[in-house]
Amino acid sequence: MKPIWMCPVCHGDLERDDERFVCSERHSFDVAREGYVNLVPAQHRRSSVAGDSNDSVRSRRAFLDGGAYEPLATHLSGAVASQCTTGSEAPTVLDIGCGEGYYLRRLNAAPS
Repeated sequence: MKPIWMCPVCHGDLERDDERFVCSERHSFDVAREGYVNLVPAQHRRSSVAGDSNDSVRSRRAFLDGGAYEPLATHLSGAVASQCTTGSEAPTVLDIGCGEGYYLRRLNAAPS
Protein backbone atom coordinates (compact mmCIF):
# COMPACT_ATOMS: atom_id res chain seq x y z
CA MET A 1 0.00 0.00 0.00
CA LYS A 2 1.30 3.45 -0.92
CA PRO A 3 2.04 5.63 2.14
CA ILE A 4 -0.42 8.45 2.79
CA TRP A 5 2.23 10.73 4.29
CA MET A 6 4.27 13.13 2.16
CA CYS A 7 7.58 14.76 3.03
CA PRO A 8 7.09 18.54 3.25
CA VAL A 9 10.66 19.10 2.02
CA CYS A 10 10.97 16.91 -1.10
CA HIS A 11 7.37 15.67 -1.48
CA GLY A 12 8.49 12.03 -1.41
CA ASP A 13 6.66 9.31 0.50
CA LEU A 14 7.17 9.25 4.26
CA GLU A 15 7.40 5.86 5.93
CA ARG A 16 6.98 5.41 9.66
CA ASP A 17 9.23 3.37 11.88
CA ASP A 18 8.96 3.17 15.66
CA GLU A 19 10.19 6.67 16.43
CA ARG A 20 10.04 8.77 13.29
CA PHE A 21 8.83 9.34 9.76
CA VAL A 22 11.53 9.31 7.06
CA CYS A 23 11.57 9.69 3.27
CA SER A 24 13.93 8.23 0.67
CA GLU A 25 15.93 11.49 0.73
CA ARG A 26 16.46 10.88 4.49
CA HIS A 27 14.42 13.85 5.69
CA SER A 28 13.30 12.76 9.13
CA PHE A 29 10.51 13.84 11.49
CA ASP A 30 10.44 12.51 15.04
CA VAL A 31 7.32 11.19 16.75
CA ALA A 32 7.00 13.09 20.04
CA ARG A 33 6.39 11.09 23.22
CA GLU A 34 2.82 12.50 23.19
CA GLY A 35 2.35 10.82 19.81
CA TYR A 36 2.27 13.79 17.43
CA VAL A 37 4.61 14.57 14.55
CA ASN A 38 5.54 18.12 13.61
CA LEU A 39 6.04 18.24 9.83
CA VAL A 40 7.08 21.89 9.76
CA PRO A 41 10.72 21.85 8.59
CA ALA A 42 13.11 22.90 11.36
CA GLN A 43 14.31 25.97 9.48
CA HIS A 44 10.73 27.32 9.41
CA ARG A 45 9.73 26.66 13.02
CA ARG A 46 10.99 30.00 14.32
CA SER A 47 9.48 31.90 11.39
CA SER A 48 6.92 34.62 12.14
CA VAL A 49 4.41 32.66 10.05
CA ALA A 50 5.16 29.19 11.48
CA GLY A 51 2.33 29.18 13.98
CA ASP A 52 0.37 31.03 16.61
CA SER A 53 1.87 33.62 18.90
CA ASN A 54 2.40 32.74 22.57
CA ASP A 55 -0.50 35.06 23.50
CA SER A 56 -2.78 33.32 21.04
CA VAL A 57 -1.84 29.88 22.39
CA ARG A 58 -2.45 31.00 26.00
CA SER A 59 -5.80 32.55 25.08
CA ARG A 60 -6.94 29.45 23.22
CA ARG A 61 -5.89 27.20 26.10
CA ALA A 62 -7.81 29.34 28.60
CA PHE A 63 -10.88 29.28 26.37
CA LEU A 64 -10.76 25.50 25.85
CA ASP A 65 -10.11 24.87 29.55
CA GLY A 66 -13.29 26.88 30.25
CA GLY A 67 -15.35 24.02 28.77
CA ALA A 68 -17.02 25.89 25.90
CA TYR A 69 -16.26 23.08 23.44
CA GLU A 70 -16.71 20.21 25.92
CA PRO A 71 -20.02 18.99 24.39
CA LEU A 72 -18.54 19.05 20.90
CA ALA A 73 -15.37 17.27 22.04
CA THR A 74 -17.42 14.57 23.78
CA HIS A 75 -19.62 14.02 20.74
CA LEU A 76 -16.68 14.04 18.33
CA SER A 77 -14.58 11.59 20.34
CA GLY A 78 -17.57 9.25 20.62
CA ALA A 79 -18.27 9.44 16.88
CA VAL A 80 -14.65 8.75 15.95
CA ALA A 81 -14.28 5.96 18.53
CA SER A 82 -17.40 4.26 17.19
CA GLN A 83 -15.76 4.04 13.76
CA CYS A 84 -12.58 2.40 15.08
CA THR A 85 -12.54 -1.36 15.06
CA THR A 86 -10.99 -3.40 17.82
CA GLY A 87 -7.85 -5.20 16.74
CA SER A 88 -4.28 -5.88 17.64
CA GLU A 89 -3.15 -2.39 16.63
CA ALA A 90 -4.42 0.96 17.81
CA PRO A 91 -6.13 2.88 15.01
CA THR A 92 -4.31 5.81 13.40
CA VAL A 93 -6.02 9.18 13.61
CA LEU A 94 -4.75 12.11 11.58
CA ASP A 95 -5.07 15.50 13.28
CA ILE A 96 -3.73 18.10 10.84
CA GLY A 97 -3.39 21.76 11.72
CA CYS A 98 -5.85 21.49 14.56
CA GLY A 99 -4.23 23.79 17.09
CA GLU A 100 -2.77 22.04 20.07
CA GLY A 101 -4.47 18.65 19.91
CA TYR A 102 -7.47 19.42 22.14
CA TYR A 103 -9.79 16.98 20.33
CA LEU A 104 -7.10 14.35 19.82
CA ARG A 105 -6.34 14.31 23.56
CA ARG A 106 -10.05 13.79 24.23
CA LEU A 107 -10.18 10.93 21.76
CA ASN A 108 -7.09 9.36 23.29
CA ALA A 109 -8.68 9.54 26.75
CA ALA A 110 -12.01 8.08 25.60
CA PRO A 111 -12.84 4.61 26.90
CA SER A 112 -12.21 1.93 24.29
